[in-house]
Amino acid sequence: MQLNIPIPEGTEYVDGSCTITSDRLAGHTVSAAVNGGKLVVLVYSTGLAEIPSGNDDVLQFTLRLGNEPGNYTLSPTVRLGDASGNAIGTEAVSGTATILASKIECGAETIDFGRSAIRGSYTRSLTIRNTGNQPLNITGIATSDGTLSVSPTDMTVEAGRSASAIVTYAPTVRAAAFNGSLRILSDAVNGDATVGITAIPYSVNELHIDAAQCSSGEEATITARMNNMEPITAADFSMTLPSGFEYVDGSAACTDRAPTHTISGSVTDGKLRIVMFHPANQPVDGYDGELLTFRLRSVTNRGSYGLTPENVRLANRDGEDMTSASSGSYITISAPSISCNSTCDMGDQSITSDVATVFSVRNYGNAPLTIERVVFLSDGFSIEEELPLTLNSYETKQITLRHYPASAGDFATQMNIYSNDPENPMKAIGVTGSVYEPNGITVSGEPNDEHDCYTLHVDLNNYTGIAAVQLDIEWLDGMTTDRDDMQLSERINGHSHEVAQLEDGIHRILLFSMSNTTIIGKEGNLFDLTFHGTDFIGSRMKISNIKLSGKDGKNYLSPGASPIYLDINPVLAESITLDRYVETAVEGNSFQLTATVLPTNTTDKTVVWRSTDESVATVDSEGNVTVIGKGSCMITAETTDGSGLLAECTLSALAGIEDIVAEEVTEVNIYNLNGILLFRNLPKEKIAGLPAGIYLIGNKKIMIR
Repeated sequence: MQLNIPIPEGTEYVDGSCTITSDRLAGHTVSAAVNGGKLVVLVYSTGLAEIPSGNDDVLQFTLRLGNEPGNYTLSPTVRLGDASGNAIGTEAVSGTATILASKIECGAETIDFGRSAIRGSYTRSLTIRNTGNQPLNITGIATSDGTLSVSPTDMTVEAGRSASAIVTYAPTVRAAAFNGSLRILSDAVNGDATVGITAIPYSVNELHIDAAQCSSGEEATITARMNNMEPITAADFSMTLPSGFEYVDGSAACTDRAPTHTISGSVTDGKLRIVMFHPANQPVDGYDGELLTFRLRSVTNRGSYGLTPENVRLANRDGEDMTSASSGSYITISAPSISCNSTCDMGDQSITSDVATVFSVRNYGNAPLTIERVVFLSDGFSIEEELPLTLNSYETKQITLRHYPASAGDFATQMNIYSNDPENPMKAIGVTGSVYEPNGITVSGEPNDEHDCYTLHVDLNNYTGIAAVQLDIEWLDGMTTDRDDMQLSERINGHSHEVAQLEDGIHRILLFSMSNTTIIGKEGNLFDLTFHGTDFIGSRMKISNIKLSGKDGKNYLSPGASPIYLDINPVLAESITLDRYVETAVEGNSFQLTATVLPTNTTDKTVVWRSTDESVATVDSEGNVTVIGKGSCMITAETTDGSGLLAECTLSALAGIEDIVAEEVTEVNIYNLNGILLFRNLPKEKIAGLPAGIYLIGNKKIMIR
């Protein structure tokens, strides 16, 4: 029998370890040797003894295993032979050699804490992995330095899993570099693990420039603040001055932290340098707070400008630069910024009145804007607001301009607004407009009572002497008028007039003077013009192409005074009256009420009659009242044209004789309303023949008509 078994990498055969383990190989000899990475095993019998059949272990050998946990496959090839040397067919089954152990690996060979300020505490995470196939038992983590600590220091990591520990570094003294280590003690097959620790422990000595603010043209105090761990005896830094700033000579000063230090400031090529030191090399007091100040004068406009310290050196007694960091800030210049339109159009205005126009001014700056003066370059202009006028940042306020015109025509002037805006202390505004002489017409009218004519009243209100008038009237087709329907007022001073139909529904009216005479007066009716036709209620009349000519032939119609529209609305009732407001009647009687609606040309004179109690009386659409029973009620008449007018008649309904005198009574006493006896024992049948009036029979009233 011959076996060829490849030896797995990382293992080796132990010479002489291959031995027979079964009696089935009695009389046989075994030899084993490694050849070409394979273990070759020969089993033979010089007497050609057979190996009995069976199923058990017949050989064993020993492999020396490495430190890499895992499964190692042994795949033999087998050759069997009989006594004649003939091969016997056989099958071989592979086996596995397993190394059982834990193995430790760390996530990093070195943990770097970088720059670490002393007196601080810094942490990093350490990852420990078990790449073996047995639990990894960590029994401790040793540190090389007292500034290092780890938690936890003992743990069990299952096979194929990871665990973390927190490494804390707490430096106490500065150094150029720190190199330490961690040793992880465990039962790992590969022994203890070591992780390096590196850091640069430094002391915090920082210089910071605080933010500052001032208004344009003013001085700002700049403060340098220092927080330090080391005793600092001197400070030195430079700063490029922002454009528009000047260093105030001699303004550098030490704070209470350095009462006996010397300080100076100088500017070279736009760069400010501040130097502070102590003649006896004494450190500044304390470890935090303001160190020094200096002043800058703003000669620029609003905005934010950087202040960055450069070449900062914070020195100790040995002259070493202990600076760990520095930072700058900004100086903010607060200034107002006026914003408004460059023009103001006051529009058209009448020469007879002053006009107010609102003008908006906004402050886009970050400081209050003060408007100190407003000056016009022409007379007749002013503002209503009291000055000075202050606008906060991003606030808008209105200035009310007033113009008191002295003559007609276009005008133009300049308004100068003086403020504390450093960029624009005087804002020039162009003010324009036009002054006109007010001249215009107004129209009104009304229908006649029959609503088959409509009279238009045209009034002229003029500031200028007007010699001729022209206007076009556009109305309904079929409405007619002519020259004979035009009634001139007393203002007409020998003028001629014409009414011309341009087309159906459009008429042109002309008033003119051959001698160029002006119309008399300044206001009032000019003429009336009657149109003939019906169904004009609810229509609209348009008066356009209006021309009011002066003696010079110019049209002096005021701007926007043409066209004019006149809505022909219904004439509403103004009053409604009844022919009586109190009535007394006997049940069964009837009478008629009459309603009168004014004015006489009211478009709709329809009234609605109602009774407030139809058990007492009813009323029909003609005002006919029928008394139904005893009691009282109101009979009302109400207009229907939307005027909402109402008239009322109070009705008192009295009982009839048969209701007052019982059937068995033959004689009664009759009294007047004052209780005076008029007739004693008057026969019942004579009651109806009494004079007209109201009488008392017993305690009941009766009316005789």
